[in-house]
Amino acid sequence: AVDQTDVDPKSIAVLPFTNLTGDLTNEPFTLGIHDDVLTHVSKISDIKVISRTSVARLDESMTIPEIGRLLGVATVLESGVQRSGNRIRINAQLIDASTDQHLWADTYDRELTARNIFDIQSEIAAAITDRLRATLSPQDESNLGKLPTGSLEAYEAYMLGKQRMAIRNRGDLEAAIGYFQKATRLDPEYAVAYVGLANAHMLMSNYGYTLLDIALEVAVPAIESALAIDPQLGAAYAARGLAHVRLTDFAGAEAAFKRAIELDPNYATAFHWYGDMLVSRTAQPELALPLLKRARELDPLSPIINVTLGEAHDALGNFGAALPLYEKAIEIEPNYAGGYYLIGMYERTVQGRLDEAVRWHRKEVTIAPRRETSIIGWNYLDMGDDELASHWIEQANERYPGGYFPIAAKIALHRYLGQETESVRLARQLMDNAPGNNASLVTLVNFGRYQEVLREIAPLYPELSCTNQPSVTRSSVFPAINLSLALEETGNHDCATRLLTAALEQMESMPRRGIRGYGFADVEVLARLGRQREALQALRQSIDDGLRHGWWLQGPG
Repeated sequence: AVDQTDVDPKSIAVLPFTNLTGDLTNEPFTLGIHDDVLTHVSKISDIKVISRTSVARLDESMTIPEIGRLLGVATVLESGVQRSGNRIRINAQLIDASTDQHLWADTYDRELTARNIFDIQSEIAAAITDRLRATLSPQDESNLGKLPTGSLEAYEAYMLGKQRMAIRNRGDLEAAIGYFQKATRLDPEYAVAYVGLANAHMLMSNYGYTLLDIALEVAVPAIESALAIDPQLGAAYAARGLAHVRLTDFAGAEAAFKRAIELDPNYATAFHWYGDMLVSRTAQPELALPLLKRARELDPLSPIINVTLGEAHDALGNFGAALPLYEKAIEIEPNYAGGYYLIGMYERTVQGRLDEAVRWHRKEVTIAPRRETSIIGWNYLDMGDDELASHWIEQANERYPGGYFPIAAKIALHRYLGQETESVRLARQLMDNAPGNNASLVTLVNFGRYQEVLREIAPLYPELSCTNQPSVTRSSVFPAINLSLALEETGNHDCATRLLTAALEQMESMPRRGIRGYGFADVEVLARLGRQREALQALRQSIDDGLRHGWWLQGPG
């Protein structure tokens, strides 16, 4: 709950609309009108608007003041929709969240046309702007004045597509794609329908229902179509940013996300996707933190935003802030498997309780039986049980043949068992799919394939070259250490020392524990630099801190 004294007076939660007809066949239409009114109000940059996913999770028994405290808003909009024949009637009322007093109310009774629906939305947004004494920018006025489509049939297809896409399973995503395609056929100038089509295809890839290349073949042209129709559409820039992330073009993604936020400062998804990229892909959690905090302010009841913010805290060593966010995600959605996974990772990488980690990861798999299981195998390897480790790693490879994490775990299993031939074979296979990955690099170094490493992998890390001063970042600490060993063993001691020194300096700004911590890496670096006493002290400190995972992975065999 948020203290009302800290609440932005220009903030609002648009509650789910009531279907006044009582006819269940009108429910999708009512949901769609609610979503569109919320989106319309969100176009006002001077007002903080809570995202749909959070208001959709509210308990119907909650009072207005309770909602205000939970979501951190000053006002709440309640509405009802009645559709009868070719008429639409919408009742709307704005309520002060702290006093439960009505600030404004109106009724809109019109002929049911796409133009009238959008006009009503604009009028409601204007009334809210007036009552909250918000300021409309020229961009806001332009956005509020746009008619997305003049086709009622296309509008209804788009609404149905959004509702099916929110469910996320394969059948519903495929149905969503069909609805978005129908909307664009009925109105080829319907920009947001192209964004929906792009996002649905990328979600199909995210959940493993289709290959990334196939998804992007449709998504990228759809995004560009949307922007050609409406160059000011923030959601389209956010989708472009996500596509760039999938293509590993992080500079392009950053530019697109920044533009999305500039155009639509209430779009929580843009803040989330941008922050997630900075945490998981470019290793810049300090830059991600304010973005993810803003995403959570706009969508406080989103499980995935809560856990991504937790991951940013974890990467910065703020473990006391990370765990409550993982727990909050499960409180919001008890069947959210990602929350169980991250609590298991907290037990593994922060607390060093490998048995507890297994317990949480087993819960994760129970809730979502199709989840990938190699992390359970990693925990058993760390506990010295290669038989159970093999069981879970093989299960992961059967479920996701060719997947990065299952293969990486299988490589580790063969390394653990000293099976060089199979370990190296799989490392080379993984390198074909993920060039330069550290799982393959450490394996090849571990088995003395130094010339191969320098010939085929070192060129993939130009920033670690000693032609100039090597630049080691959070994401390249382990590759730098492994490349340095190949250099050292082939006689280039000077470059090896420079890489080790740069890696050690980078580790000073990183946490030892956590999902993205450096673990025991400083022990190896100090020992190889001839600083044995410091290496032993680092090892003692690691054990005292509770570090228990990955103790056997790094360094020469």
